[in-house]
Amino acid sequence: MKKRNASQGKQLNRTTSNTVKAPPVKSIDKKWFIVGAAVLLAVVILTAGLIRVYGDNVVARVNGINIRGSEVSQAVIHLMQHDEDFQMWMSWGMLSQEDANTMGASRVAFNKLLEDYARRNGISFARRDDLAQRTDAIVDAIIADDGLFANFEEHMPRDLYEAEAKAGEVLTRILMGENFDNLMFAYSGDQGLHNFPDGYAFIEGAMVEEFFEAARNLEIGEISGLVLTQFGFHIIQRIEPPEDTAILTPWGEVPPPLDTEDELFGAKHILIGFEDLSHQARRRWAVFHVFEEKLGTADLVLLPGIGNVE
Repeated sequence: MKKRNASQGKQLNRTTSNTVKAPPVKSIDKKWFIVGAAVLLAVVILTAGLIRVYGDNVVARVNGINIRGSEVSQAVIHLMQHDEDFQMWMSWGMLSQEDANTMGASRVAFNKLLEDYARRNGISFARRDDLAQRTDAIVDAIIADDGLFANFEEHMPRDLYEAEAKAGEVLTRILMGENFDNLMFAYSGDQGLHNFPDGYAFIEGAMVEEFFEAARNLEIGEISGLVLTQFGFHIIQRIEPPEDTAILTPWGEVPPPLDTEDELFGAKHILIGFEDLSHQARRRWAVFHVFEEKLGTADLVLLPGIGNVE
């Protein structure tokens, strides 16, 4: 706020008995009214134009399919909420707005390619199907497409193969005569190992199905080959159910003795794990990787407005 000058202040503070007439109010010149209205209209038009150009206009294309600014914005928001690496890069200032928008556009492009694949191959969905069910249906169709997959298993995540190689080395050392327990404590990634150092006592349904079936088919003292579950590769040794330890059941742990007619099993295992993903999630990852590599962002065209999307 500007200060009043000194002489004006004195005039305002001066007391007088004379009646002071209010100055006449000047009417607004019509031409200035028209000019102001024109300026306001121009601002509105310019703002609307910017929103149209940079807000929800087409900002990218993939294989001829349009990607709009609003779709990119939603994808960036999703990355901010669910992608830890993206959150870190943004918080550290490692990504410009245009970089973030490009990543968002890539995500939108991939989803549009999946939808386009489903449309072109007649893959339909029930109205009640959620996004995961729809994605799995597309995954199943793509896996069956010989034009995309020569050998599906080769495209599974690399950490699975690294875990398999390491588990194979440990199994070889066991077969060469090294002590199972020593290798178990040295290499197993089982979080429950220290609570159950003598092995597990369990009934059917307490363990994942692949583990249970492998253990049940072993003789006491026999050691399995590599057993793949959603947690990794297991090397299982069938043992007599350990005494004085909690018994694992489908409904939790119970103290011995087990008050049930169910058969009791015992086993130790060495777990060489990988990232905790279900087999279905790994199949989906492989499909996404190959699908994107063969049909995806190589054909993503970014248009000039991509950097201005917020």
